[in-house]
Amino acid sequence: MNFVAPVINYSQILPILIVLGTALLGVIVEAFFARDRRYQIQVPLSIAGLVVAFLWILKIHATTAITAESAVAIDGPALVLQGAIVILGIAGLLLIAERKLDSAGDAFAAQAAAIPGSEAERTATLAKLTQTEVFPLTLFAIAGMMLFPAANDLVTMFVALVYQGAPTPVTAFMAACTKVAAFGAFARLFYVGLSGARWDWRPMLTVIAIVTMVLGALWALTQTDIKRMLAYSSVAHSGFILTGIVATNKAGLSGTLFYLVTYGFTTIGAFAIVTLVRNASGEATHISGYAGLGKRSPWIAALLSLFLLALAGIPLTSGFVAKFAVFSAAYESGSTLLVIFGVLTSAIAAFFYIRLIVLMYFQDPEESGPTVAAAPLMTTAAIALCATVTLVLGILPNSLVHVIDAASRFVF
Repeated sequence: MNFVAPVINYSQILPILIVLGTALLGVIVEAFFARDRRYQIQVPLSIAGLVVAFLWILKIHATTAITAESAVAIDGPALVLQGAIVILGIAGLLLIAERKLDSAGDAFAAQAAAIPGSEAERTATLAKLTQTEVFPLTLFAIAGMMLFPAANDLVTMFVALVYQGAPTPVTAFMAACTKVAAFGAFARLFYVGLSGARWDWRPMLTVIAIVTMVLGALWALTQTDIKRMLAYSSVAHSGFILTGIVATNKAGLSGTLFYLVTYGFTTIGAFAIVTLVRNASGEATHISGYAGLGKRSPWIAALLSLFLLALAGIPLTSGFVAKFAVFSAAYESGSTLLVIFGVLTSAIAAFFYIRLIVLMYFQDPEESGPTVAAAPLMTTAAIALCATVTLVLGILPNSLVHVIDAASRFVF
């Protein structure tokens, strides 16, 4: 029996390999460098690796091929989503790298091996120990997410993990990137793997999309914690994204890709603002703490309003263009009932987003209420990036729309 070496075009999967290689370098940093030097190395190393990976994605943007023994497909949709994951990963890493907001040094456990509430944890917290292994771990996660939309067989397609309960920077990263990765895999599965059986799965997926939109919107409506509200509203957004997949046409695919890109930036931006509103115990996540935010911190309130309006799908934001794209594609494909439910649940979603905006601008702040921390450099950079994308793609979306439309073609 002769061994046949697998045929792999490494240049086509180099973005993933670059991120993995950077993650391995991060592991080496953790093993061989002193604790007080790791942070200064890990942050620029991680961001540089993602920037190089993105530049290579731009270099191979016209590639259409199947490699790694037919396990990985490199085509327009895969490269668009990989690029989105990398840029969102940079924004997420900026939030994860922030060290100036939390009195303990960062938002993570001071010692991962210590039992919560134990003397070891208290000692580590008082010593202000900070862990930096989160950087290579995040890069490993990003590399795996980049594989999702390029997966060309059922072995490689797996389901993203739930992010609820994590520190806010990780929540932001997972909420944006896992959705891009998972729905990229779903799109390839249904448009390529199950394209011949679309009349079998479309009715089922239509029901799932409707139930997801309705339950997500209703669950979010009852929340009094802003992180839980954003988490449950992401369930409704999953239903909106499924609307584009159910369309099973090119407009549906391009609309889905556009929605995933814009939703990622809006979500990271919203969670970044959450990290700035604080009380004595840390982040103030109860919605009542946002009363009068427009008077206490007009710029922060304006930015949060921008992200909330985009999530609600209000015109002149990227969210409106994204929803219009998936709903119009579904309508063209004959899924009128799905579009009706999408519009109705969007109205419900708009209520709880706008309710928070009203709270910020039309109620007086509590005297002993939360304060807004001055945004440090990395958080400011993440918020500025997300706000710029959200606003520009709402006013001038054509440039990205044309790029995605040209890339919306799977390789078989």
